[in-house]
Amino acid sequence: MGYIYTPQYKIEQFTSTGRLMLEPEELFREASWFSVLVGQNHMPRDYSPLLDAESTSTNAQALSEQRRVLASAVAAIPMHADILKRIVNAKVAKARDVAIDERCGLAARSVVFAALSTRLCF
Repeated sequence: MGYIYTPQYKIEQFTSTGRLMLEPEELFREASWFSVLVGQNHMPRDYSPLLDAESTSTNAQALSEQRRVLASAVAAIPMHADILKRIVNAKVAKARDVAIDERCGLAARSVVFAALSTRLCF
């Protein structure tokens, strides 16, 4: 059984040294805690002295590797606009299929296309 860090202790550690104190089975991980603390305007005043245990070049190399990994992950994620286009195009195709279906009369087709054009112009 490990330590149990209180929210106040976590805030104090982060604001004094930028350290994120996590428990092994904690639901929130580093990125989540960082977002919460910075979002509540808790900013670190200094850096963690643990960084001094490694050389500057080792720390710089670790940061460079993190930057490379993040850039690679970001490059693999589709752009928001592309996802929206894919969703809209799928809805257009589905509406077109329904409208062209022989079971639909002319009035039904007009309603489908009118509804579709209204939704696309939001």
